[in-house]
Amino acid sequence: LSFFSGIKGPVARRVATLLKLRVFHQGEYILRQDEFAREAFFLVVGEARVLRGDVEVNRVSELDSYTGIGELALVQTPTFKAAMYRSASVVANERCLCLEASAVDFSTILGLVPSLKTQVEWLRSFHASQIGKK
Repeated sequence: LSFFSGIKGPVARRVATLLKLRVFHQGEYILRQDEFAREAFFLVVGEARVLRGDVEVNRVSELDSYTGIGELALVQTPTFKAAMYRSASVVANERCLCLEASAVDFSTILGLVPSLKTQVEWLRSFHASQIGKK
């Protein structure tokens, strides 16, 4: 995972304690649109479809440079409040291996990894401006 690759020493160990390994099977929902956001995921192996309603709007794959799933609902920027509800569903296209962080642990990780925090805040602002939600 490129956003964790530069982390070393005590920070890497601390981040590792905050992540839980999860397996999702083909066709299984990783998260559902409009549900309350309680966690964020990072796809390690596999591919998943991002759906708004019944329409596929994107895919996320282990080959992508950024593989965060569901984290944007948990992030607040100076311009946009945390949505706290999912704006899309994500369904495993194949067996997917993910790292899961609770909302609280994800916030801790952002504090430990400033480069990830910067990237996620930028994505949150961009996403909110695209779908018109503040």
